[in-house]
Amino acid sequence: MKFIEPSFEIDNKGRTMCKNHPYYQFFITPHKSIYEEKQLEKILTCKACEHYYNNDCYFPKREIDLIERDRQRERIKCVLCGNRIHRLLTIIQSLYYEAKFNVKVPLICCDCHLSLNDQSFMQRTKLRLVGFIISFLISLYLIFYFFLAILAVKVFIIIGLIFLIFWFSMSMKDIKKILYLREGRKYYQKFISQSNVDEES
Repeated sequence: MKFIEPSFEIDNKGRTMCKNHPYYQFFITPHKSIYEEKQLEKILTCKACEHYYNNDCYFPKREIDLIERDRQRERIKCVLCGNRIHRLLTIIQSLYYEAKFNVKVPLICCDCHLSLNDQSFMQRTKLRLVGFIISFLISLYLIFYFFLAILAVKVFIIIGLIFLIFWFSMSMKDIKKILYLREGRKYYQKFISQSNVDEES
């Protein structure tokens, strides 16, 4: 059986598209309506491709299913912000280039891709970092006074414990976001920012 080799293109919104996808011409059609954009978001995946169903893609159907499962479980994250990669084709492109050409393409979500294109990545991540830090500090302040109230009125201990669990969960998310963004900024400064300087010189 002859397998179809994927060929990729990234549009101006940072979305990875496969040129062998049966809907590729629709993907690249300019000036789409809001309805067409929503439709594109649904079918911009290997799972809407005839090569996936025929199992004649370079990536076997079973492997695509495993990658999609990992993506949905948020095991595959953007190297710059730590958010889940929203599009399966972004991951497929990275894996293909690594397997075929031994080139490691970093997994970057569409939001970060857009901010890299308009060179606002550092500014945006700085604002997001500040937001998460403020959120975490406010939650610390609130939990401190809530804890004092629990100690004063023992009837609320059970409610307080439930609230503490909820607060801990939310705080851990803030801390993870802060750490991911810090790592993403380091990655940007080490690789992307440096490559832009090298190109200019």
